[in-house]
Amino acid sequence: MLKFGFDDKDLGFNKVVGDMDRLTRSGLDVGLFEDAVHEPRGIQMALIAVVNEFGSAEAGIPARPVFIKSFLRNERKHANAFKVMIIEAVGRNNSNIKRDLLAIGDTIAKDIKQALRDYDQIPNAKSTIAKKGDRDDPWIDTGQLVEAIEARVGDSGLRITKDKLNRARMRDSRGRFL
Repeated sequence: MLKFGFDDKDLGFNKVVGDMDRLTRSGLDVGLFEDAVHEPRGIQMALIAVVNEFGSAEAGIPARPVFIKSFLRNERKHANAFKVMIIEAVGRNNSNIKRDLLAIGDTIAKDIKQALRDYDQIPNAKSTIAKKGDRDDPWIDTGQLVEAIEARVGDSGLRITKDKLNRARMRDSRGRFL
């Protein structure tokens, strides 16, 4: 009688599978979160950003798409950073996925902040410039919105849906337009 046998050696496949599982369970959100509120107005920063990004015909505010343009302008750079992070994370013992994701997120946030500071395409209305003390920075008033942009790993940012926008109707708690 002839006997056959084999050794089932794991040559790293189980580690790769585990690393891939850790990657797929990790999340990165970059932007304005629900707890970022403009003081003293009490309005969520994300709602202010949506109005400025997409405009509001009802309030006479033109669209100033800075977030979208920043993502598109830096898409290749950020995609390459994710690619390197994934290669480093899978099958290696020295990777820290959350730390690496946060580093990428911080870079994305920095790029958006710079784009907001540099924006100069569609000026404010004269009345808005007067309210800001003769400053024409469409995306910057107090600086709170720019500074509130951040990256978080494992948390979910505020998801603005068409439904939420319709309910909010771009007004604050006193019924004033944003």
